[in-house]
Parts: sequence; structure tokens; C-alpha cells
Amino acid sequence: MTKQDELFLKIWNNPYLFCKNFIKIIDKQGKEIPFVWNTPQKYLYDNLDKFNVIGKSRQGGISTWALSLMIWKAVTVTQSTSVLYSHNDESTSTNFLKLKSMFNSLPEAIKPPQERNNRQQILLANGSSISCYCLGRKEKGRGSTINGYIHITELAFVDNEIATKQLNAIEQSLASAGTLIIESTSNGNSLHSELYLKAKDKQNAYRNFFFSYPDFKEMFKDDYKNFQKIFKNLNGHKFGEADLTDEERELIKQDKRIDYDVLCWRRAKIGNGGLEQFQQEYPLSFSESLISTNTTVFDKQCIMNQRERIKQVKTLMPVVHNVLQPYLKNKQLQIYELPIEGDRYIISCDCSEGIGKDYHVATVWNYESKKQVCAFRNNKIRPDQFAEIINYLGRYYNNSYAIVELASGGHVVCEKLYRTYHYYNFHRHKTYDMHGKEIKKLGYDTNAKTKSLCISALREMFESNIIQVNSEIILDEMLTYTFENGKYGAKNGFHDDTVMSCAIACEVMKTQVKFKVM
Repeated sequence: MTKQDELFLKIWNNPYLFCKNFIKIIDKQGKEIPFVWNTPQKYLYDNLDKFNVIGKSRQGGISTWALSLMIWKAVTVTQSTSVLYSHNDESTSTNFLKLKSMFNSLPEAIKPPQERNNRQQILLANGSSISCYCLGRKEKGRGSTINGYIHITELAFVDNEIATKQLNAIEQSLASAGTLIIESTSNGNSLHSELYLKAKDKQNAYRNFFFSYPDFKEMFKDDYKNFQKIFKNLNGHKFGEADLTDEERELIKQDKRIDYDVLCWRRAKIGNGGLEQFQQEYPLSFSESLISTNTTVFDKQCIMNQRERIKQVKTLMPVVHNVLQPYLKNKQLQIYELPIEGDRYIISCDCSEGIGKDYHVATVWNYESKKQVCAFRNNKIRPDQFAEIINYLGRYYNNSYAIVELASGGHVVCEKLYRTYHYYNFHRHKTYDMHGKEIKKLGYDTNAKTKSLCISALREMFESNIIQVNSEIILDEMLTYTFENGKYGAKNGFHDDTVMSCAIACEVMKTQVKFKVM
């Protein structure tokens, strides 16, 4: 084999090199250029799993990259099948035209003859095919076997009922050698956001990726120059340090890739469409992309500031009781600060039935500093097992004052914790017997009135920096916690268990707690 043959095989077997050398695309100036993958596209290919879900900023070239993979597979592997699904007819047509343009740019020497090239499919003489379809109501994928790539673009813009039905069929069509790639900008509550958050929480088979607008910086260089030119024409000077707002200065601190050119472009985009629209289409984090400011309860900027702060917070791995150790290892138990001798703590617990839906949550707080020092979250264990966790966790933190919310499995947890483990440093709520006599019972009773008080306490203490939240999951839940139709709660498809644990803790920490010595 000659060196030239070796070089050709190296290019042939490597999709990045194949695309760089053989595929051309049309750039934003209308010029035909070699398709050189950008940094996120390279990262994606190097880290792809069988099932993948991508959250992203707009116009990052993910669909173009997916089409290039399909072309590489179709040309280099016989009998391969790949499909791209779009959210509407216009997008389907646009993507198919792009596919044909990219395929036609291949050198004739390596381009397989086409047996079919219609409005939906390119079929090659080597038996390989690439198809483009719209995710309409008619079920897709049933009876097919896709051994190449399936790419679903802008899934968040497909009706949830239709998207769920279609994805179930599409997943079944994926062969063992196939790869499924779902990508979308966010569009509120959607199947895409549900898949992404579950993947992030390791609750499904998908691997999650997120790319913010600074990740695609190299794609927008010309746009940045144009907006700097517009700014200079209007103001007589280029956008720079003297023009920055406090928010923009904070963004530069948070991400070194954000410079004056990026901020000039960002300000113009916000001026045209508003901040909320910008954050949905060009988010810095996946959570930010889901925000709807007119219904979310907690101040978004406070949440984003705290998210930046907790990047510096480290989780600790101390020696704990054997019952707690497995949860510490799998990160369902996270310890941010060790117990301090003489300090008082509270452990606030939101209970579930432990059947894989809502979560058992325990958050531990230093009563004096109001700092969150620990978090436990699990939706698999039974209520009686959760009581055991609370027992050992509470005792680890200086016999913490235990607050157990009574809904779901709360009654079981209270009885087990008190009767079996003899945990007596316990919150009690006031109620009345049949004769109208005031009595106190174990646990925290949540109703419409007390829930409102708890959420108000959390909002006040969080936004005033009285408490310090150290859990990313809590901040994520805050972003999707809403007040709609007169009710507080998580958006459909999201959770609020950690929010309620924090809220109850805040309401109790406002009072004079009577700690018992055990």
C-alpha cells in the first residue's frame, strides 16, 4: 500500500477528515467552502453515545453536522440507513435541500451513483439511503431498521403528545449499530426538556450535551463585526469598557469567552427581541433557556448569580455511617460542609412514596449561619428507609432538629423515626382534637396557607442572601417553580421536592426553634 493509499484510508475512515476534504457547504456570505467542524461538533462526535439529547443556542450548525455524518456513513458503509426528522414541513424541505447540496459537492471519484433522489430520500447504488421527514401525526419509524444515524431537530417545537408517540416508534427503529441524536433550542415545557433533565439526572438512557452561545463564538465572527460597525455608526466609537452595564461586567467575569464584540452583538439582539426571548434562543445554561419570567416565582438573576457561585463549592467525602456511605458514593448524598462542634442544625425533609417518581429530599442547614451544608435526594427507597437515612444524617449533624413534611410517605417516616430510632429532636405542628383542645403532632403539616408562607419565606431569604444554597438541583428546580392559576408548583414534567424542603426549612428558621438534647 502506497503512502497515498494510506492517507486516503485515513481520510475515508475519519468523518472529520472526510468532511473537511470532501464535503462543501454554503457559508453565511453565500460562498462554497470546505466543511470544517467547529469545536462543539468535534466534541459531540468524540463523546456520542447511542442515545443523545442536546440543548443548545441557535445557529450552531448541529443539523449540518448531523447531515455530514449521514453522508459519510452512506458513502463509506454499504446498506446503511440514516434519517433526519424535522419539526415542520418548511424545515424538512430546507434540510433536504442542504443534504442534496452537500452530497452533490462530493468529488465524483468517491460519489456512489444515485438510484433515487426525490423530495424525501437519496438512495445510493451501494444500498445506503438518507431520508428527511416531518414529525407529523403519522407515526414514523415503525417497521424500519435504522443502522446509521437518526437525527431529530427542534423537538421542543413539536406538540408533546405527537413528539412522545413519534419518539417511542423512532427509538424502536434504531438498530444496535445505530445512533440517535436529538437536538433543539428550548421552547418551555416539552418532551425535549424532559428528556434533557432526566438525562442530566441519569434517569434515562440518554447522554446530555449543552452548548451556549459562547461555545459557537467562531460561527458568529462576521455578525459580531457587523454589530460593532452599527454601534460605531450610532455612537461614534466602538463598543467597549465604558459602555458596559453591571450585568455585562458580571457576564465577562463568568465566562472569559464573552468579550466586547460578543456583548455588543448580545445587546443588539436583546434590543430587537427582548431579554427573555434572547435567553430562550441564546442561553448560557439549559436552565436559563426554560425561564418564563412572568410565571416563575424566584428571581432569575439571583438564581443565575448563585449558580455561578456554587461552581466553586466542592462536595466532600468524609467517613459517615455505613448506611449513608453508598449514597455518598453515588452522589445522591452531597456534603458541602462538615458538622461544626457546638453549632445547631436543622434537617428539612420532603417525603415521597419511593416509586421512581417524586423524590425523598433532606436538606441540612446550619441554624446560625443559614448555610446549606448537605443534601440527600432519592426516589427509589421506601419511606421507612428514608427514615433511617434521616436518623443517621441528623445524628451526624449534631442531632439536627428534624422537620418532616407529612404528605405522601411523611406519616410513615415520622412514626419510624420517632418510634424505632428514638429520634426526639423533632418538629411538631399544632392541631386540635375532637373536643377543640390544642394538641401537637409529629411532622410539618403543609396546606395551601402554610405552603404559601413557606414559599414566601424562601423567596425572601434567598433573594436577600440570608440563606446560602449550595445545591445545583435546588437552583434548577427554582427556575421551573411557578405560580399559575392560583397555585404554586413545578411546571409539568419537572420536580419541586428540593424547593419544598428548602421552603419548609426557611419558614422554620424564621422562628425560635427549641432544640432538644438527645
